[in-house]
Parts: sequence; structure tokens; C-alpha cells
Amino acid sequence: MFERYRALFALRNKGGEEAVARYRALFALRNKGGEEAVAVLGEAFSCSSALLKHEVAYVMGQMQHPASAGVLGRVLQDTQEHAMVRHEAAEALGSVADAASVALLKQFAQDPEPIVAHSCVVALDMLEHEASGAFEYADTGAAQTFQFRVGLWSGSAPAMRALVLVALIGAALLASAATDDAKPPSCTNQLAGWAQCGGQSNCQGPNCGDSAWSNSCCPSGYTCTRSSEWFYQCTPNGSGGGNNNNGGGNNNGGNNGGNNNNGGDNNNNQPNDPSKYKPAPPVAARKINGEYDYGQVLGLSFLFYEAQRSGKLPANNRIKWRGDSGLDHKAPDGRDVTGGWYDAGDNVKFNLPMAWSAGVMAWSIVEFKQGYQKAGDLFTALDNLKWVTDYFIKCIGDGTKEIVAQVGNGAQDHSIWGRPEDIKSPVPAYTVSPDRPGSDVVAAMGAALGAAAVAFKDSNPAYSARLLDASIKAFNFASKYLGSYSNSVSDAASFYRSSNYKDDIAFNAIWLYIATGSEAYKKAAFDFYMKHWNEEDGKGVWDNFDWDSNSWGAVVLLNRYFPNDALLKSRIDGFITSWTKGSQWVQFTPKGLAYSGPWGSLRHVGNALFLMKAYTSGNKNVPASVRNAVDCSTKQQLGYILGDTGRSFVVGYGTNPPQRPHHRASSCPPLGVTCTWDYFNHPGSNPQTLYGALVGGPGSSDDYVDARNDYIKNEVATDYNAGFTAPKPVQEQCTTQLKAWDQCGGKSGCTGDDCGDQAWQGTCCPVGYKCVRNDAWYYNCQGNMNNGGGNSGGNSGNGGGSSPIAFKPDPPVPAKKLPNGEYDYGQVLGLSFKFYEAQRSGDLPATNRISWRADAGLDHKAPDGRDVTGGWYDAGDNVKFNLPMAWSAGVIAWSLVDFKEGYQKTGEYATALDNLKWVTDYFIKCVGDGTEIVAQVGNGAQDHSVWGRPEDVSGPVPVYTVNKEKPGADVVGAMGAALAAAAVAFKPTNAAYSARLLDAATKAYNFASKYPGFYSNSVPDAGAFYRSSNYYDDVAFNALWLYEATGNDAYKKAGYDFYMKHFNSENGAGVWDNFDWDSNSWGAVVMLSRLFPNDQLIKSRIDGFITSWTKGSQWVQFTPKGLAYSGPWGSLRHVGNALFLMKAYTDKAQGVSPSIKADIDCSVKSQLGYILGDTGRSFVVGYGTNPPQRPHHRASSCPPLGQACTWDYFNNPGPNPHTLYGALVGGPGPQDDYVDARNDYIKNEVATDYNAGFTGALAAAAEGLKCGPASRQPNKPRDDDIADAVEGIVDSTSTPEQPAEPVTAAPDNTINKAANTTCSAAAAAPCLQVLDEKARIFLIPEFVSEAEADHLVQLAEPNLQRSGVVKTAEGGAAAAALHSIRTSSGAFLERGQDAVVRDIEQRIALWSMMPVDNGESMHVMRYNDGEKYDAHFDWFFDNSSIANGGNRHATVLLYLSDVEEGGETVFPMIPSEADASAEVSECAQGKLAVKPRKGSALLFHSQDATGALERRSLHASCPVLRGTKWAASKWIRNGRYMTKSELLGMVQQLQRMQAVLSTAGRIKQ
Repeated sequence: MFERYRALFALRNKGGEEAVARYRALFALRNKGGEEAVAVLGEAFSCSSALLKHEVAYVMGQMQHPASAGVLGRVLQDTQEHAMVRHEAAEALGSVADAASVALLKQFAQDPEPIVAHSCVVALDMLEHEASGAFEYADTGAAQTFQFRVGLWSGSAPAMRALVLVALIGAALLASAATDDAKPPSCTNQLAGWAQCGGQSNCQGPNCGDSAWSNSCCPSGYTCTRSSEWFYQCTPNGSGGGNNNNGGGNNNGGNNGGNNNNGGDNNNNQPNDPSKYKPAPPVAARKINGEYDYGQVLGLSFLFYEAQRSGKLPANNRIKWRGDSGLDHKAPDGRDVTGGWYDAGDNVKFNLPMAWSAGVMAWSIVEFKQGYQKAGDLFTALDNLKWVTDYFIKCIGDGTKEIVAQVGNGAQDHSIWGRPEDIKSPVPAYTVSPDRPGSDVVAAMGAALGAAAVAFKDSNPAYSARLLDASIKAFNFASKYLGSYSNSVSDAASFYRSSNYKDDIAFNAIWLYIATGSEAYKKAAFDFYMKHWNEEDGKGVWDNFDWDSNSWGAVVLLNRYFPNDALLKSRIDGFITSWTKGSQWVQFTPKGLAYSGPWGSLRHVGNALFLMKAYTSGNKNVPASVRNAVDCSTKQQLGYILGDTGRSFVVGYGTNPPQRPHHRASSCPPLGVTCTWDYFNHPGSNPQTLYGALVGGPGSSDDYVDARNDYIKNEVATDYNAGFTAPKPVQEQCTTQLKAWDQCGGKSGCTGDDCGDQAWQGTCCPVGYKCVRNDAWYYNCQGNMNNGGGNSGGNSGNGGGSSPIAFKPDPPVPAKKLPNGEYDYGQVLGLSFKFYEAQRSGDLPATNRISWRADAGLDHKAPDGRDVTGGWYDAGDNVKFNLPMAWSAGVIAWSLVDFKEGYQKTGEYATALDNLKWVTDYFIKCVGDGTEIVAQVGNGAQDHSVWGRPEDVSGPVPVYTVNKEKPGADVVGAMGAALAAAAVAFKPTNAAYSARLLDAATKAYNFASKYPGFYSNSVPDAGAFYRSSNYYDDVAFNALWLYEATGNDAYKKAGYDFYMKHFNSENGAGVWDNFDWDSNSWGAVVMLSRLFPNDQLIKSRIDGFITSWTKGSQWVQFTPKGLAYSGPWGSLRHVGNALFLMKAYTDKAQGVSPSIKADIDCSVKSQLGYILGDTGRSFVVGYGTNPPQRPHHRASSCPPLGQACTWDYFNNPGPNPHTLYGALVGGPGPQDDYVDARNDYIKNEVATDYNAGFTGALAAAAEGLKCGPASRQPNKPRDDDIADAVEGIVDSTSTPEQPAEPVTAAPDNTINKAANTTCSAAAAAPCLQVLDEKARIFLIPEFVSEAEADHLVQLAEPNLQRSGVVKTAEGGAAAAALHSIRTSSGAFLERGQDAVVRDIEQRIALWSMMPVDNGESMHVMRYNDGEKYDAHFDWFFDNSSIANGGNRHATVLLYLSDVEEGGETVFPMIPSEADASAEVSECAQGKLAVKPRKGSALLFHSQDATGALERRSLHASCPVLRGTKWAASKWIRNGRYMTKSELLGMVQQLQRMQAVLSTAGRIKQ
């Protein structure tokens, strides 16, 4: 494999192409890796090319392979080798970083060659090696190191002094720090600051002497002090129990313990200064009708639970500062017990409180499922629950011998302050067994598993069965082997000592009864509870429901099955009285908090609220007064927690929330940075925001201080959030609650969420939604929440949500293009009919191609009992709306008549007829005998209240009809037109069927023309969805197709007359130029133009329509990317319909000029190109590049048949499980803005009428388009129209050299002199946009062509490496280093690398007005999902980085790809003047942000007009959320910048000159 590389390096004395090939081979070997690759590279050192050897050393350093050390070491030791090669070998050894490398670097740190010595010094400084060895090389101390560097300075030329300076400062700091020796401990086991200590055996001074802490002591400056009733801790002297300032003075010069300002090792100059990390901001609290948006907080609470996860984190992990941990957790018998939750602010898995918490969560899902669904968090809840129940199943095992009760040792864990990811050694796992029982912990796990079995039963019955099996095993063990686990697990006694276990067994048993219905479990639950009562409750216990008082859960559930038991009733009545009115156990603070004790006061409140709501929810006999008291208490107490007193007690939420929770992981710096007790002692905020965590809470006088060391009030824990997490009810203010995105009223003084006009009297939008105007006519219930970082719009925010189940949709079909460059329209035409087949209702045929669809609507019957099965479901719903269905079928039938050749040419003719027949068969049934005609099947309001597939619709649905008393001329006329057009279409192939169609069309026409009237007046439900504005146009269209089918002049005359009635009643007042289900007049106009070619009114109408859609009008404007846009709702359907209509006109009408035909053909080509992918994305589901994956469509968004489909699949942020091939989505907005989001049905709805004209246009285009090169693109001005408004920036003298593959450059005209703010939509070429004048930030769209962008990517991709950052080391030296703030990959392109690169560099130079030679090498970057670059300046703050070319003056950023979501370039110091929208991700909202658009270029300046740093140039690359981002940076210096190859060449030239001069005896050696 490697022989070709050896042969290549054997040509080492040759140049030219062989040299280039060798250079490329280096990177190929680097990418291959391994010992043999190292060996081949090592052989290359025998060549004579210093440049090649330099690069070999560089590549070996990148490989970081241990085998490299020997080779590089030999090179470094070879004093005859070129200095630059040895210098690179030294740097490479620093990358290898093993002990031998460190030793060599120490040895040669005083090498006579200054550049070699300097490289050794810098490499040692940069090594992430043991600090004690890294700075004491060559057996010298820090002071000697300093003197050595001074010697380098004094003996160096001025150019070298700049290099040496970077090491001098760091050495001086080290020399001063070396004089401070740490004081030795006064005991054998020195604890850390704030560690738990003993304090129970007359502990003297800092020593802590009881048996658990024998021979232990607190660090200097700390004393073992009682912190609470139970715990002692090492607290700072004079702290009074938790103040980091030690009475005001921890500057003792010798402390090495737990304070930051001690002048010792923990000085504030250390790299890990806690104060430099800034947490994410809190989420603003929202209110609805005066109450808090509880769904918002619910979503955040699950973020907290996800932050507590142990084990291998899933791919959808939302807590970016958490990583995998506890992967070595094993039971003593070796079985895997990974997973579960860490308990609180520590890193131990205490199973008793974990099980209680999971049990409450499962109970809440069962009890308040609707609340979770309304909040959009049901599957998030189930996902979090499953994380812990999976762990419990492992812990239970076979349930007979060893059951895991705890993983980790509390005492050991509490002696350390750090994150769980940093625990490297195995931790103990404690078990209970028959001879060491633990009924409490095992039964608590059993109860959680039993409740979870009920919770999962509907959505995952197989998993539910596994949970039930484990729950039964747990109950059998716990009820047979009685005893408290804290007697078997001694460590547990210090943290979660159980006071009883019979309540846990009772709770386990009652959930098994609920899950199985077995009376034996019901009896066991009652019996165990009574044993518990007799042993403990009868003696009096506090009214707290928590991990040690599971009896209250048993009481509430038992009360449901023993409603007449006086003891149970008295217990729950007493509990409710205690928490709503007060008692000996519960008192109220001055500000109204129900307070039952100091430790975690708020957890008890949350748990009590949940328990009381569970009681009132599950008991129909609860008096109204009690329900009211509980609801009022819930509202008041939650108000206290969420902010009514002026502060929130939920981390990361609301006003003045806690910022210093007692929580290790969130208090630590980013992963990879060491976390110690200094982060505990740090007085500032936790670096990571622990969203959703409920802190312990205030004291009895509402006293609370946000202090990390006060864990009584600031601890967080899984059981603190448990009862608090359950969804809270909201008082409804209306009689009928609509669903998300339902159409609403909003026209009659609608206030709040209520929608009050006549049609929606007494209705309201759901919680978190408002009735909002969408366009001139429609209002909808639109989401106004963004809960915890999720999506806005709809209730899919809620903490970001999670995918219900990871169903993977089928991949899209790649777009094909014909030899003439046009799309293969036949390919898309075939896909469009797959969409229509996915919409079928009825008994599906044997040829059904949609595997995820099945028979549906088989019970559809008219009121008179006749069968009306079949037809199409309308859109994303499960209703058969006959008006849009009829219009769609009519257009398809028309296209079959006019463009039969296109269908035949593409092989889709028979498929089209088959699909048409499916719906016309249905219409024949609907028309019947023409007296009682079916207008609609299904109720839109009812259907839109459910999210599910049509196969799951149970029970008959309403069928609405029209008759002479309740007319519907519009819907019947539309069906008649479709039937008549179909009769013409079928006549050549099926004359008998054509005759049946014609008969039904005639009946329809007779009804519609005889009984005028709107069907929406006769079918009120239709008015909310497809309200017709006229009916004369539908009757006219029916008549004209009857004339086409029969030749009867009476129909011709009737067609004209009815059209004129329509025109006089509506068109005269002006209507928009849209051809759709409510504007059938345009179809009539085109048909009439064929029959009345000299009618000036008809001609003016169609001429105006064509002008509007090809050149623009008040009704149609063009977007920046060229889409003909006529309105927001389904913008693309109007385009498709217009294209079809214009083609139908030009192909049949008489006297159409060639120029108009050309304009229309060019318009068809450009608009279909837009739809199919010309802008970088397709708008057809399952087709082409970056197509929509989340259409607003019920059936395709559901899981496979047989699995329940609910609103959780609507809220699922992932792709639809099924690919709805061929469906055309609504489409973009007026600025080409589009987000692939299911909850935005305006842009993502699909419908039979959306595909209708689009399908016809594809068939027309398949026949051929005549849009030659000379034809004017209808939506683009000619170049000569704008020539005077632009100036070229491509240098006419640029080199003519071309790469091997021709690359098309961007348009010459790329700066618009007149445009200094925004670009005109009509601009022919890209124009300059001024984004910020002060920081001189500019944007040019289409700065590079698509081909140029692809070329840069192709050049860079083979050489990509993880990107680094410029890291300023001690003394100011700068070097590249990897860091979590930048996670992209990148590669450099040499300046002027080829003709394409040179051409782009010339353009950049002209735009930036800086010479090409001032530019650094172009850096091409790739960002995959989740990758980003945090906020930074391109400006340098160290002297070494500006030695070459000065500081960075400006940056040009080229966008080389589109990004589906995220990846914006954002300027955090520049607020956005625009409203935050779905166009940018959350990272970019509220700030100046630029969304990556392929070909665009961004210029911003790092230096202001005075030569100082321009602080507004601070910028970041937001994380890529979907897609891949390619970009290229060109950093521009103030002076000429020498690239790496130029520097090496210069050094070689200097070396040669030195050799010549030395030989001539002109310099002293």
C-alpha cells in the first residue's frame, strides 16, 4: 500500500510536478495514519530538500503517533540538519508529548541555534503535561530558566528578540510563583474546602476525629463546623457557616485550600479563573390570562432531568455541557448498571429518592396525560422516564439474589468538587439481597416501574410489559425479604436513611393493581398500608409527601378503590387542610409560602400540590369547595415559586432566578477544563445554567440568599423537581377550546385568547396560543411561546421537545436533468401522482403504492344511506372537502385533455387517468340522481381537534348535502366541471365511462344553474375552511366543459352568460390574479378566449393575467430570488396554477404572439426551476436537494400503522416518519423566507389543490419549452436595463490561467453603487447591503458563483483538520490550539493557489480596498451539525501574531453552501433592528445576524478608523442545527503578509546567503 509513497519520495532531487505530488502525499499519509505511515515519512528525512523535510516534520506532529517520537528526536539531535527542519521537529515533539519527547525538549532548550531553542521552550510551555515537569527542564529551576531566556534575548538579533520575548514574561511569572511553597498537611487525609467532615468526637481545630473521618483534617484556614442538624463541613474560618471571604481577609499568602484570593497556587491569574465564564441568560417568564405559562416551566424542568443523566448520552442530548459518564458502572456480579440519574448536586446514584422521583413522574403522566399533550411534552416526559426505568430494570435483574440499591459512595463523592465526567476510577455499587434486605428501595423501584408500565401501555406496549415484569419481581422481593436498606447499605444511612418500608411496598402493590387488575395486589396494598399506619402514622408524622413518606401516595390511590374507608378519607382530608389552611406541620410565611421545614422547603410545596391535584383529579366525589381550595392553593403557591414575590426559585427562568445552585456539574467550567473546589468557592454565577432546576427555597421568614455553599436552600435534586414537574391545570374561559393552528374568529373585539365573532362564539385558543390574523381574511390560533429554547410557533417549544420515536423517513429522490439543462419534468410528474395516491380515501386497490396507507372511510354514507366512499382527503387533514377536491380534479382532467402528449411522453398517462378516476367515481356517487348532492364528508372542526391518520378515525363521520332548499351552486358546479372535463379526457380510452361522467356532469349543471346559492351557507362547517366568494364562475366552468364534451351551443352561451354575471358581481370591483378553487373564473376566461377570440373583455382579462405573472403587478411581485409571489398562504400553489393556466391559453388560443409564448415558456422554466431546486432547495417533498421533511400532514407524520398517533407527532421536531413523495408545500414568503416546520401550515401545508396546477404545468413543460438564450427571463431585468447602476469589481488584468475543470465565475456586476441599505428585488445582479455603518459590515449576495464555491470546497475537503484557535500562552506567545469554543474543521488554500482562487482574491482586494498581498491564506471551514465557533475577535492581542503583516484590518467571509437551520454569523454587540423570527436560530435572535447563503460574501472590519480594535466586530458562528455549513475566511492584514511557504523560502534564501558569506570568510563563525 505504501510502496507508491516510497517511490515518490525517492524522486527527492526532482522538482516540478513530482514535488507537488510529494507534498500531497504527505497529507495522504497523515490521513492514513499508523506505524507504517510514520516509517515511510521517516525515510523521507534522507532527502536533500529542507522544505520537504520541514513539511514531513510538520505532518508527523499532526499525526501525534507515538512512533513519531523516535524519528523526530533523531532529527532534533542532528546538529548538522537545517535549523528550520530541527525547529519544526521540536514543535512536532511537543505534539507527541510523551516522556521521551519532554526529555529531549528539555535537553535542547539551550541549543546554540536560537530558533531551535526557542521552539523547544515554546513546545514545553504549550504541552499539556505535568506542570511540575514542564517548566523545570534541563535540571534548572524557574529562575535559571528565566536567566536562560534573558541570555537568548541579549544575544539575539532584533528580529529574534520578538520571538524570545513571549517566553520571558511567562518565565518571570513562574520564577515568582516558585517561591511560594505549599504548607504540608497536618494529617494523613486532608479534606477539601466544604467537604463533609466528622465533628462528632471532640474534634480539635481543623482535625475531624470520628471513625468515619479518622486521621482526616480540613485544609488550612478551614474548620469542621456544624452546617445543619446532621451535617458537618470544612468551612472557612470566621465564615459563620458559608462565607467565602473569611471575615473579610483570605489574603494570607499561604493558604492552598478553598479560597481564591490567597496569594498561593489558586491565584486569580490561573487559566481556570471561574469568573471568566458567563452563564446563559434566563428564559423570560410568560403569562396567559394572568397566570404563568406552566407549560413553559414544564419544558424547562425536563432540561434539568436531562442534566442529571448518567451513562452514554443520546444523540439528541440537549445539555451541551454534559458528556458521557459512569460508563463503567457495574454491579458486583458484573452486570451493567449504567444509566439513571445523578441524585442532586453530587455524582451518586441514590436509588431510593431516584425511584420515588420516577414514580411521581410516571404517576403524573398517567394522571395528567392531557396536560403533557397540551404542553407538547408527553414524549419528552416519556423519554426522560424511560432513561431511569431502563436503569431500574438493570438494577432489579432477575429479582432473586442481588438488587442494586446505590451506585457510588456518598462520603467519597462529597469530598470532591467536580463533574461526573471527570470520575475515572470505578465506583462501588451496593446491593441488597435476601440476607441483607432493602424492602424500601426495592419497592420504591417496583412502584416506579409499575406506574411506568401504565404510562407506556398505549404508546409502547412491549416496553410496558418489560416494566411490569420487573415491577412484579421487585414486589415479590420487597414483600418477602423485609428490612430497611439503610441497614444493609451503611453509606446510604448518611444521606437517605429510610424510616419505614411498608409504605413503599403498599405503593408498589397499588400500582401493580392498576397495571394488572389483580385483586391480590389491591388487598396487599391495603394491608401493607395498615401495617405502616399502625407502626408509624399513628404516632404522628409530618404532612410531607416525599421519598421517605410514600404513604401519602398510597393513601390517595387507595382512596379511589376504598372510597368509604373513613381512615383513608380522614388522612387525605387532613393533608389538604394542612396545606391549604395550615396546621402544626405547615405554616404560612409572611409572603404566603406554605412552609413545612427548612430543608428544601419548596420541594414539599410542589409535592403537596401534585398530590392534592391527583386526589381531586381522580375522585369525582370531591366537593367543589375542596377542588376550589386546591386550585387556588396551586395557583398561589406556584406563583410564589415562579416569581410573585419578585424573584423566581427556578434556575434559568423568570425574574432574578438562582444563579448559584449547589450543583457540581453546572458550577464547573466547560468540559476539558479542570474543576476543583475553587469553583465551589467562586462567588459568581455557575458557568452553566441549570435550566428548570427548583432550588431548596426560602426559610420561614421568606429569607433566601443565592449562595452555593448553602445547600439547605440552594441544593437541587431529582426529588425536588418531581411533584413540581406535573402539568398544572389552567382555568378555561370558554365553552369550546380549539386546537393549535385551528382557524378562529378574531373579528369582533376578540380579547385575550378568546375568539369572539359570531362563528366562534364561546370558543378560545389553547393555552399559549393567540387568535392571530394570517392574511386579509383568515385568523388562526398561533403559538406565542418558545419554552426553554425550543421552536416558536405552536407548542413544540416546551424545552426544545424530543422526537417521539426515531423513525427514519425514506430518502429523497435525486433530481434528474435533461441534456438541455432542464429538470426532468416527467420525474416530478410521476411523484406528484404518488402524493394523490397518499390522499386516497376508501377501499384501496391492490396496486396501492403507498405502503403506510390503508383502507379508510369505509363507512362513509350519505344521509339517504348511499355509499360515498372514495375520493381524496383534502390536505393534511382527514376530511373530504368537495369544493377544492372538485377544482383539483377539474384541473387534472383539463391537463389530460390539453397536454396529453406530455403525459404520454413521460409514461404517466395511464397513471393520471387512474388517479382521476378515483375521484370522479366518488363524484358520481355524490351527485347521485341530482337532487340531494353530497358536498362534504367529515367535520373540519372535529377533525382538526385530533392529530392522527385517517385509518384511526373511528365511528361514522357526518356527511353534508345540498338540495333545492339548501343550495350549493358553487360546489355542485365545480363537481360538474370536473366530471365534464373528465368525460372529455376519458373519451378516447373509455367511452362508456366517459358517458357516465357526462351524465353526472349534466345532472350537476342542471342543479347548480337552477338552484343558485353558496354551499357554505348550507354547510356551516365548510365556511370555516372553504368559504366560497361566488358561484357563477363555477357554473360557467361547468357549462363550458359541457360544451367541450357535447358541442351543444346552449352550453357555450350559458358559459359566457354565467361568466358575465360573475364579472359584474365581482371582477368589476377588482379581484386578485389567482386561479384556484375560489377563482374558477380564470379557467372560464381561458376557455372562453378559445370560443370568443375577438371579445375584448375576455382578451383584456387574460392579457392582464399574463402580464401580472410574467412582469409583475399589484397582485404579483417577485421575490429577491425571482419567485412570482401573490400572497403568503400557499405561495407556490398559485405559481403552479398560473403556469398551467398560461400554458393552456398559449397552446390553444388563436393569435397569441411568439413573444408572449416565449415569455410564458421562460416563466414556466424559471418558476418550475425555483420550485424544484434552483435556489438550493426543493419545495417538493421527497425530491431533489434539501426538500421539506416536515410537511403539515397528519398521516405522513404518524408512526407506522398500528402505533398510536397523537399531537406528540405534530410537536415532534424531527422529520415526518413517512416521506410524502411529490407533495408541493405551501412555499416561501416574500423574501424567499422558508422554514421546514410542521406547525407552520401556511408554508408547509400540502393539499390536493396545491399539486393540481403544478401537475398540469409539469405535463405542459414535458411537451417542451421554447425559451432560447435570447429570450428574456420574465422575472429578471435585462443586463442593459441596469448597466448604469452597477460597476464591475473583477480586475480585467487578472491572469487568464484556468484550472483543469472550467469554473463559472460570479457575475461581473457585483456592487450596486446606489444600494446602501437594502437590495432591490428587481436587481439583475447582486448588490451591496450595508449591515452596520459603524463597524463597516457589508454583505454582497452572489459574490462567488456556485461553481466557484464548489471548487473551493473540493480543494479544501481532502485536507480538513479540526480547527484551532489562536491561544496566547504565558508571556504573550500565540500558537494554534484546539478548544471547545471552536469545533469546526478547516484547511488552508495557498494564496494564488490556482486561477479560481486568484480571481476571488482579486475581487476581495477591490472590495476591501486592500492589496492582495495583505491577505492571509484562505481558510476553508466545514461545520457539521452542532459545530460552532463561539464569540471572538479576529484582532490579535499579542505581539508575536502581528510581527508578520501587522494586525488584522478586516475579514471577508465567503459562504460556500446554504444551511437549512442555524450556522448564522452573529455579531453579539450589535442589536438587531428586525424582530426575531423563525428565519434565524435562537442563537442569532436579537442580534445582527447573517444567514449563510451560498455565494454571498460578508465584509467586516476588526480595526476602527483610529487604528484601534473595533469592538462591534465581535462575532460568532452559531451552531449548525440542520445541514452542513461551508465557508471560507480571508483575513486581511494592515501590511503585506508573508504566507508560510514564502517565509520558508525566505529562510532558505537567508541560509544560502549565510553559507556563501561564511565560505568567503566575510563573517566570523
